[in-house]
Amino acid sequence: RLRRPPMRGWQVAKVAPGDAVASAALCRQDDLLMLAGSHGMLLTFSATAAPLLSGTARGNCSMKLPDGASVVSLAVLSENVASSMHSRLSAVSDDSEDVGGSDEAGGHADGDGSTALLLVWASGAAKRISTSELRLNKSCRGSGVLSSRFSLEDDALVCAQLCGGPDDHVYVDMGGQDALELRAKHIPMKKRGHTRATVETIQLEAAGTNRRGRRAPQKITPGQSVRKALLIPSSDEPLTG
Repeated sequence: RLRRPPMRGWQVAKVAPGDAVASAALCRQDDLLMLAGSHGMLLTFSATAAPLLSGTARGNCSMKLPDGASVVSLAVLSENVASSMHSRLSAVSDDSEDVGGSDEAGGHADGDGSTALLLVWASGAAKRISTSELRLNKSCRGSGVLSSRFSLEDDALVCAQLCGGPDDHVYVDMGGQDALELRAKHIPMKKRGHTRATVETIQLEAAGTNRRGRRAPQKITPGQSVRKALLIPSSDEPLTG
């Protein structure tokens, strides 16, 4: 049906007043999906947990969101990450709000070593976490797990994307004409409960290994914030200039 939409397009869902579609992705029944909230929570569940509905349906309640929070993104996890998490269904936690990021068995998946989750906040902080830090929920409802310790009043998660390699590039939009480009390998790998690195620190550490010279890092000025961050796979042409 989507192959030949009318000029105005198809209605994919009934949206309540004040609400909006935040993300859309193609998925199969055996895929795993991950919802990220601006309050820093990550909810991972099987696509079969979200029933197939018609284009006029409102949809089912999913991620629990506190007042002021919203869904940032929807990601379809890669096949190797999904198979690793499916292999530990016996240790699934139905609704976990754990903030530790420990290596205990309860619900953690074994990361494949090459895939990490990139997290960027409005304050300019960023980090990568292993996919083994994610927990699989039995249903599409729940709070998920906390990606980092921070106050929702002071910050918000703006990006949660899977990066496949250290040579991936990250484009950070700071509003207006200000933007910068980072390499994923310069963004530190951390546990979920550990602190994050600022973009200034990331740039300084990257310049320390750059033989072509060191430039002053681009800073987040007072009143400025990161609006969005875009991951560019290493197979694509990186941004320049």
